[in-house]
Amino acid sequence: MRTPLSRAKSCKFKIEDVVPGKIFITLLLVLGLLSAAAQAKGGRQQNQIILLNDAASAVEDSYPQLSKRLAQYAAQEEKEWEAQNVKGTPKPAAPMTAKAKAEEQGEIKNIKEAARDIAGTYPLIAKALDRMADDLMVQGLESGMQEADFLSIYPFIKTRDFRHKGLDDWLTYNEPLGDPYDRLITFHFHGGKMAGWKFDDRPEVVKEYLEENCFYRPPSLTYLAVKDVLERMPYKDFLSATRRARPMLFTEFYNEGTARFASSSEYILTKDDPPCCSEGFTIIKLGMSLGLAKTPGPIEGVVAHEIAHRVLNTIRKGNVNCDAERAANRLIIKWGFVKEFKEASQLFGQKKGDPAGCQEVPHKTNVK
Repeated sequence: MRTPLSRAKSCKFKIEDVVPGKIFITLLLVLGLLSAAAQAKGGRQQNQIILLNDAASAVEDSYPQLSKRLAQYAAQEEKEWEAQNVKGTPKPAAPMTAKAKAEEQGEIKNIKEAARDIAGTYPLIAKALDRMADDLMVQGLESGMQEADFLSIYPFIKTRDFRHKGLDDWLTYNEPLGDPYDRLITFHFHGGKMAGWKFDDRPEVVKEYLEENCFYRPPSLTYLAVKDVLERMPYKDFLSATRRARPMLFTEFYNEGTARFASSSEYILTKDDPPCCSEGFTIIKLGMSLGLAKTPGPIEGVVAHEIAHRVLNTIRKGNVNCDAERAANRLIIKWGFVKEFKEASQLFGQKKGDPAGCQEVPHKTNVK
């Protein structure tokens, strides 16, 4: 059985003594061997040992402390592998418990920190270590395993987003579980059995998020606009703005009919749902007048602008002024919503004779 906690304690990766070093071509071979889908568990562990030893040798001159820790880690892995294959017969891996999974998170975090630290100097090694960390994340999981067994390792209460449709369930978690800013992993179940998983499947994560946090539904142009903005905005900003601890809620804002006087919406959480909103939430009210748009583009410009306010923490910082509006516009242009910003300005922007408001400083958008 794996003992990840002891290794996590002994393998605190820290970069020291930076000196130009060497990179081994064998890492190219290791990269090709590290596909979790193509390798059996035993072969996967052997490949991890090879990678750790090669990585330790490659950074020996430039990162001696890291090299030593990688070599120690490889020795521990090899010892375990040999113990599991006594007399040439691999022993079946013991089921991973929730405690073991939690302990393994520390091990994974250390490997990923090491990969980030050396990425600038040794990109191939960093990439290989990062893949190895991904492989460790799903160790102990198998296609076809029962959803109930899976939930003993990944508790439902820890889900970031989720979706149910017919016989299918999609559950998305932060990976590592306690880090909402690193990356995501989505598991798919069909008929109560594991059908597969995927890292950073943003289209699926956005579907899950909007099912819970958006009052608009497809094929509404407003829904499609929100979906497109969430799929296109920079990934780190997306992770930050959609955290379960402080989600964005997309709701209607009526300007006609009796609802223009007053309306109400309900956001329901049950006792079985994962915790939400411990840091509050952002309500993005999207007016019915957005229906003037015949395509999602202009609406995307408006939605991106409002999400930019959230990313910039405009309201929480007390910056409710024209400078904040211009800052939000600059950010969405930086995100790549240049065309959408221009379309939104033309359709929804201030017209001649309208009450004075914030005027955008002229700038070049490179849009014809």
